[in-house]
Amino acid sequence: MSLPRHRAIITKLRRSPMGFEELQDYLQFQSEISGDDLYCSRRTFQRDIKKIDTMYGIEIEYNSSTGKYEITYDANEEHNERLMEAYEI
Repeated sequence: MSLPRHRAIITKLRRSPMGFEELQDYLQFQSEISGDDLYCSRRTFQRDIKKIDTMYGIEIEYNSSTGKYEITYDANEEHNERLMEAYEI
């Protein structure tokens, strides 16, 4: 399980929807900054989406009309932010 990757995905998609390739570029950039290996395959990303929903109550879906992934439901953004920070500690 990659909690730093989950956090990076959620943070980026909260700002704006994006395609998988854009998200991979972002994760690669964040990997270089943080020293963590945040890169993931498309299949791992699909697993991460399910884990993010289960763990944080944040639904991420692919919008075929825009070709981008977006957060469609965020149960409690402030609570989830504190939860992610607690996992990191």
